[in-house]
Amino acid sequence: MFHVGKVYRISLAHLFALCYTCKRNRIRIALSTMQRKAFLYRLYPSRAQARRLAAILETCRFFSNDCLAERKTAYQERGETVGTYDQLRRVKERKAINPWAKDVHSHVLQTVVQDLAKAFAAFFRRVKAGQTPGYPRVKGRNRWRSFGFKAHGNGFRVDGRRVKLSGIGRVAVRWHRPIKGQIKTLRHQRAHPSCAGSGHVACRA
Repeated sequence: MFHVGKVYRISLAHLFALCYTCKRNRIRIALSTMQRKAFLYRLYPSRAQARRLAAILETCRFFSNDCLAERKTAYQERGETVGTYDQLRRVKERKAINPWAKDVHSHVLQTVVQDLAKAFAAFFRRVKAGQTPGYPRVKGRNRWRSFGFKAHGNGFRVDGRRVKLSGIGRVAVRWHRPIKGQIKTLRHQRAHPSCAGSGHVACRA
């Protein structure tokens, strides 16, 4: 059990797992000093910001499903493999033709591609180990819980007592402890239905 106000030393793999398992409405910031540290902070978006966050999540869900379909179709129909870098190179092209993705930062969509690549990597790792593989699935409505930015100052930044997100604006944060270290990446995750507000973000150094 993780508690607000405490610092935890965890592995990088465990840190990524936390981005998908936490069920509280908080900001999560991981900072690299000598060891990885994870900090949890609660996020308080306005109603308009909450709607925009939800819209970006849905855009990411559609984009992920589209990338998954592209990989599956290429392999089943032509015996070809669509790689991560192929899909990353086409983010700009997809963004230009998709009206919903027009105002979404490119790093957000690139992170979607990278998340899908991790899902496939885990699938092939389980196949190789002789375990039940679990092929990556199409995500249904409300089944996509997070999106991320790749670099502080490019799509997001800490702005005083708030965090500024591209396409969202300055979002209120409850900073219950000071940040030590240089923030490099950020991931927003929708809150669990039992929690107030509409999500938290995860930052990693």
